[in-house]
Amino acid sequence: MIRSFVRSAVLVAALLAFAAAAHAQSVLRRGLPFEPASLDPHKYNTRYEATVILDLFEGLVAFDTDGDPAPGLAAKWTTASDGRTWTFTLRPGLKWSDGKALTADDVVYSFRRLMDSKTAATYAPLLYVLKNGRAVNKGTMPLTALGVAAPNADTVTLALETPAPYLPELLANAFVAVVPRHVIEARGDAWIKPEHIVTDGAFVLAERSPQDRIVLRRNAKYYDAADVALDGVVYYPTADLDSAVARFRAGELDI
Repeated sequence: MIRSFVRSAVLVAALLAFAAAAHAQSVLRRGLPFEPASLDPHKYNTRYEATVILDLFEGLVAFDTDGDPAPGLAAKWTTASDGRTWTFTLRPGLKWSDGKALTADDVVYSFRRLMDSKTAATYAPLLYVLKNGRAVNKGTMPLTALGVAAPNADTVTLALETPAPYLPELLANAFVAVVPRHVIEARGDAWIKPEHIVTDGAFVLAERSPQDRIVLRRNAKYYDAADVALDGVVYYPTADLDSAVARFRAGELDI
């Protein structure tokens, strides 16, 4: 009888521990080789910054788990027979993390901001494939001449200088992420601070302590929030590789 009671007690304890673990927050702790200079998708310079940015923002296309281009904010796209016109259909009901509707106009604004010479985006030349991309980026043509348009709230068309079958892979990169016009125009360069930032990716920026940590939490407004496995991600800038390895071995970092 005593043994039966002990077995039952152990089983109950195990079940309680399992339930607690199931309800515990799942947070991924990642190391970074340095403090990001910017989390603005149009103003970063390295792939390490891009890693954080892609947790916060998304573009028309995203990378899947195999690293291949897949539908992002756009549910699908088609290409004209000449390969120079691409039409993207946005997912229905897209929202920014503040609940405001995300529309094709936001996408057009984002492309124009990226290619605006005033933005001084490092990666803008990669989009010279867009019609008038080079001239717009050099300031010899107006932003409205850029080959991007929104026929309606759910559709974006891209006109190209030449056919580019690699376009989906290009558009999955962080520098082509869609950014919130309503916040940028209201906050200026301060829009990226935790107290102001609005995102469209799987996470939002909850805290940023320079040279210490960057804390992200799940974005409840993300279109695929139900399938996001993590409750959050914490990035720890660690310039010294030996220190990073020591933290990993001590269980303080997961990656």
